[in-house]
Amino acid sequence: MSNEDYIGEYDIVEYIALGFLTHNDSYDKLIRPGDGHLRFDGSDIYFIDNNSNEKQSHTMNHAIKVWLEKGFLTRRKEVQP
Repeated sequence: MSNEDYIGEYDIVEYIALGFLTHNDSYDKLIRPGDGHLRFDGSDIYFIDNNSNEKQSHTMNHAIKVWLEKGFLTRRKEVQP
């Protein structure tokens, strides 16, 4: 499967770690189920918290596939209009 097959939004069902960058530093953050959800655009992973704040992660994009296979994420259902 290509990265395009994984484009979408995902609920976090197990703890995952995401890497983030600031102007001065890089850090990892442990994300718990219920802290928010992920969006993958085919290239980058974004964390969206429960207040709808979105932050780009520098975690490698193939992590989405690994987390799905291990059951750490589930694909969000698309809302039909």
